[in-house]
Amino acid sequence: MKSCEILVVNRLDRDLTALTETFTRLGYPVADDGDIVVVDARESSASEWAAIEGDLLAGRHRPTVVISDDHDPHVVSLAQRLGPSVVFTNGGSEIGYAVAVKLCALLLDEQAAGVAA
Repeated sequence: MKSCEILVVNRLDRDLTALTETFTRLGYPVADDGDIVVVDARESSASEWAAIEGDLLAGRHRPTVVISDDHDPHVVSLAQRLGPSVVFTNGGSEIGYAVAVKLCALLLDEQAAGVAA
């Protein structure tokens, strides 16, 4: 499993510092073009995600971790459209984030193996 960088996105008016620090502390550097996308969908509505979703879908498909307040059908739909995803409801935890990123890293390895085959 290769080392992965994380791209953290959310609504434009929300501070990413705490989430960025969490992933950095877990050993995953945060970058503008990460291998894995973390979408902080807490406290947001479906309409607020239209522009961000468009930007994410316009780029390459990357494994995605979606963090949500609840099991909102719009968030689940967003995750499905983004590609292979892990969805957290009720916030999540550091151990959960670490497991989610490891799952996404395995998906990256699988994608790379499929391309090489």
